[in-house]
Amino acid sequence: MKGAQRPLTLRGTHFLAMIAVLGLLGVLWAIILSPQVYNLTCSHFDMPEYEKQFGFRLGQIRVLTERGVPYEVTGIAEVQPGGLLARAGVLPGDVPRVHHGIAEVCGELGAASQGATGYLRLWSGDAIRRGEYQEREVLVRLRPE
Repeated sequence: MKGAQRPLTLRGTHFLAMIAVLGLLGVLWAIILSPQVYNLTCSHFDMPEYEKQFGFRLGQIRVLTERGVPYEVTGIAEVQPGGLLARAGVLPGDVPRVHHGIAEVCGELGAASQGATGYLRLWSGDAIRRGEYQEREVLVRLRPE
């Protein structure tokens, strides 16, 4: 067969270099996607259990930007009276202040469910609706001292 091209062949060192580069790309891809994967895992598997344990429900909360434009964020939609979050001072409408998604809340509640102290940083939903951004920290424990 005239004009047929030969298949691509790699020497051993070229093959190993290619495998190393592909492996490095795979690791970088996993690092980039891991926060989104953990947020998804948290919201679908861990959070429902934490909502029961701590007496609250997450939901969409309507707040205002600093310019007064309404938008929705994930916040504390309900707090069970007498529940652990209610006793800690969490109010319906509070918005967790997170940098890496709801997984931060899962991490703190996970620690609290194991007997350690969890720290939730919250913005008051009422204050946000007034255009004020007041952050407070709430300590949460599953087992009271």
